[in-house]
Amino acid sequence: MVEDNNSRDQYLLLKSTKEWLQNNLVNTPISYSAPFGNLRPITVPLLRDLGFKIAKVKSTGYCNFFDPRYDFAIPMHLMSNEVTLDEIKSKIQYAIDHQCCICIYTNNVTEYGDEQSVKKAVFEEVIKFISDNSDKITAMTMAEFYKKCVK
Repeated sequence: MVEDNNSRDQYLLLKSTKEWLQNNLVNTPISYSAPFGNLRPITVPLLRDLGFKIAKVKSTGYCNFFDPRYDFAIPMHLMSNEVTLDEIKSKIQYAIDHQCCICIYTNNVTEYGDEQSVKKAVFEEVIKFISDNSDKITAMTMAEFYKKCVK
């Protein structure tokens, strides 16, 4: 699907995937995880047409519930050794300033970090930054976020 630019084929694939999910796992799937963060413009109307409410993407974007152009995707920002503390704080600050929603996650936290994990010191500084701004932030689990999206 990542390589396919045929909207009819993409629609049929998305529809059959949703039907499989409904028949085998859950009655009403509401989220779609874009492969490799690739949520192309044609994908959004197709997913909305099929009843999906949100999509998770790997991106530098933001989700804003107050702007209908951006209320579909929830970008996932990996906190790792490849991202600086200032970059993470900047993403959080932007979300605060513009009333946006972002997902920040880490695969692991270690003393030194590696490509997929984050240094313990950076993780603790991010938590402190979030705590210091807790009066301006609503923190949610992904389950809580999903519930908000289906209301």
